[in-house]
Amino acid sequence: ALRVDFSDAASFERPIRDAMSTPVRTVPSSLTLHELTLRFREGCVRHYLVVDERGRRCGVVSQTDAVMNQGVEHYLKLRKVQCVLKGRLTPLRQDATLSDATRRMRENGVDAVVVAYDGDGDGYGILTERDVTRLVADGSSDRAVGEVASRPLITVRSDTSLYRVRAQLTERRMRHIGVLDDDGGLIDLISFSDILTGMELVYVHELQHAL
Repeated sequence: ALRVDFSDAASFERPIRDAMSTPVRTVPSSLTLHELTLRFREGCVRHYLVVDERGRRCGVVSQTDAVMNQGVEHYLKLRKVQCVLKGRLTPLRQDATLSDATRRMRENGVDAVVVAYDGDGDGYGILTERDVTRLVADGSSDRAVGEVASRPLITVRSDTSLYRVRAQLTERRMRHIGVLDDDGGLIDLISFSDILTGMELVYVHELQHAL
């Protein structure tokens, strides 16, 4: 969906084989959750096709599945949002185009961008891959991102626990949440992928402690 050129109507008619990733990456159904988490980190992907011992397709597993079923709630309560901050947030202006947004997602390898609104109190919005997919399905023109971004951007403070962030994302059926510093300024956007990274940091820390 990110490869669609919103300024070119013919781009919407391209067959998916021109843009899809191939071959489809698979994992065996016998893989443990911990091993799956490592695969997600090493492969830099968010989904795997699951196959049985005969190579038959069983289903699809996502990073969200891994986060929701790790059983490390105790550790997540002890970890704060600041331990997974990336520190490279650059919001798009509200008058930037959809093409600008999808280009940034492709080039930076991210699945969402923050949109900054000019008016007082307007704050921030968010445009995700899901939104782009919906706009492609609707045959949208190359509109300003300010018109199509979801508002307001839901945020938490940087001292919030990862457990609470996971709960908010689940309750609100979201995949991303903004992070505020002590002065209330927006400093980052984190996702289920970042929580997965936080979980792995926990495992490494526990291993070092044991050694």
